[in-house]
Amino acid sequence: MGTGSAVLIAHENLVTSCHVLAKANRIEIKQDNVTYGAELVHIDVERDLCQIRAKNYRAKPVEIGNSDMVRVGKKVYALGNPRGLELTLSDGLVSALRKDADGKLRYIQTTAPISPGSSGGGLFDSDGKLIGVTSMYRADSQNLNFAIPINMLRELPERSKQALAKAAEKPASPIAAVNASKPAEKPEEKLLLGQDLREHFNKARNVSATASTTMGVFTVALTTGLNGRLRIKNTTSKRPSSQPMNGSVNLGMHAATDGFGVWRLKNADKVCLQFDSIGFSMLHGCYRLFFSPPQTYTWRSVEDESFIQYTEE
Repeated sequence: MGTGSAVLIAHENLVTSCHVLAKANRIEIKQDNVTYGAELVHIDVERDLCQIRAKNYRAKPVEIGNSDMVRVGKKVYALGNPRGLELTLSDGLVSALRKDADGKLRYIQTTAPISPGSSGGGLFDSDGKLIGVTSMYRADSQNLNFAIPINMLRELPERSKQALAKAAEKPASPIAAVNASKPAEKPEEKLLLGQDLREHFNKARNVSATASTTMGVFTVALTTGLNGRLRIKNTTSKRPSSQPMNGSVNLGMHAATDGFGVWRLKNADKVCLQFDSIGFSMLHGCYRLFFSPPQTYTWRSVEDESFIQYTEE
């Protein structure tokens, strides 16, 4: 079960990060041990911004600010549920304003600490107005945290409409609208089990893989190792949002360029992955490993259509 944060922006309507909802069979809002069922209203996977509706959820909506007025050096506050700890408040400064290739504000960079579970939470200015939705951080660095500018919320309904129209052109769920086709299982494929499975993960070094998830398609350099170690590097992205931003920062849709994690065998027939970076959370989960001659390996998720595929030299 994945967890994250969300911010109430109107009656029964909350905004969150789309990657929080990835692989979800259902959506629930929980506060003070009370749970509310929720449904997806608007989706913009490319910007990692989603809106959900929780019926009968009663609270006072936040006041929306203007992210175009944000300036470097201003005091900000992050509010969310890191590690499931409700309503955790941290503070910091706006450390940079990251723009896309068209000069439009793409990320608010801040020193206000966030952690796993903070995604979808609020970034507020000193007047208590919502100026961003906390989305990601660099786990291999210090105080490199990022929020989606709240002004992008204005364009969410129309962008969601366009995304769903595109998804309707082919059979796919809304949250998986950008997912690549899952490679068909071939008769000659072999499912690796037990010791064969463990040995492969113990020795895989610097393989270049294609990863397809509900958040899009990208390529990674992947290294596994003994004792369950795992390292991954986002080497390229096929999404337009991966274009370098000012300051030579290339975060792309997937938030992180490098990540570390662990793998573990489960029931001798699958491997479960866990990464320490929010940016690779779409790859969390359990996979079965298939081998296809001469040297192609495919990890297929047991939960959805996600897969990781590479050819070992």
